[in-house]
Amino acid sequence: MIRLLILTALLITLSGGPVVAQALCGSYVLFKAQLREKYGEARLGYGASSGAVLEVWRNETTGSWTILQVFPNGRACLKASGDAWVDDPIEPPGDPV
Repeated sequence: MIRLLILTALLITLSGGPVVAQALCGSYVLFKAQLREKYGEARLGYGASSGAVLEVWRNETTGSWTILQVFPNGRACLKASGDAWVDDPIEPPGDPV
């Protein structure tokens, strides 16, 4: 929750105006810098989704994680963030759960 508040404050400061409560969006370059420098997160992976790319970032040591939706125009929106990320082993298709 604190991470979300900090990112909100950052976006308000950088945008010069109010941020819409439904989506925290801004420059992808700024999001990326904050995730790397402030939270020590690195991009874990990404995939295409409805004309955009969804990226998963995480800090291996602290377990913090962030999901960004990145658009071709250079903007990004924070979709989710949290802590206690756990990597699961990849199971082959068809194996029982």
